[in-house]
Parts: sequence; C-alpha cells; structure tokens
Amino acid sequence: VTYCQSFIMADNAQPLTQAFAHVRVGECDVAIPIGHVRQALVRQNLTVLPRRSSGLLGLAVVDGATVPVVALDRWLPIGASTDESQRRLLVLEQDGAVIGIQVDAVLGVRLVNIATIRRVHQVPVGNELFESVVPETVHVPTLCILGVERLMQLSEVWCHDIGREPVRVTVSIAQAGAS
Repeated sequence: VTYCQSFIMADNAQPLTQAFAHVRVGECDVAIPIGHVRQALVRQNLTVLPRRSSGLLGLAVVDGATVPVVALDRWLPIGASTDESQRRLLVLEQDGAVIGIQVDAVLGVRLVNIATIRRVHQVPVGNELFESVVPETVHVPTLCILGVERLMQLSEVWCHDIGREPVRVTVSIAQAGAS
C-alpha cells in the first residue's frame, strides 16, 4: 500500500480510499476532495461587491491574494446557519485557480472507501454542484461531494495564482442550464 496525494493506493495502483474535508453548510454535510483544499481560515472580513444575483458573497484577501468567496446557501435550499462561531472560509484550488467558500463548520478529514461512493446523477447535469454522495454510516451522516471544478464554472468567479497560466473553462449555455 502506498500513499499518493489524497488517495491510499493498493499495490496494483488502484485507489482504495480518498481523503475528504468534511464541512457543514447550513443543514448539509459536504465532502470536498482534500486535494482541492488549500486553506481553512477563521472567517475573514469581506469586501462586498454590488451584484444583482449571484452566490458571490464578496472578496477576501488571503496571504496577499484576492480570493472571491461564494455562499452555497445563496444558491441551494440547504438552510442558513445563524451561528457564526464556527464559521470558516475554505480556500479551494483547481488547476491554479482559487475560490473561497463560506462554511458553517469544519468537521475534520474523512478517509472514504472509494467503493462506497454513490453517483446520484448518472449523466452530468450542467448546473448541479453535487453529483455523488458518501452514504451515511453509524458515525457520519450522508456526505454530499462538492464538485470544485463545477463550482468554479457555475459561479464564474475565481482568481489565478500569479505566475500560473489561467484555467481555460468552457461551459456551453445548454450545459449551464440557461434558457
């Protein structure tokens, strides 16, 4: 058995488990592939951008870089927490692009047996953030797996690290669910 990034690999190079950050957003338990999580920070002061509609909560400055922050509860019917004591900012990365999400609590890292992950949407749906779940166990509720790349596509906000090529993301109007 060898360890490779956020996976534990069998001797035949097949992943056995994957590590996920377990967070809570509203009433939803969310799993984020740990390889996408750059930082978890105490909630930052945000610069609010005037927007008519969007999940964009504002901009945070993290280690000198501007990071757009989205609030999933503005898009999804997952409830909103009024308890800000555990609220955190998770900075996520996908191919050099960074985005922040506001979470109500960081609950730890979960090693998940890959064989237990269940795909809910059998055909990718262009405007969905969650396509797979980790079914509940005795100690852990059902975890909805966040598609970080999809989050960046749908929010249409992210920033790039200086010195890296921008991520080229293309989404057709049909994929994005626009009419």
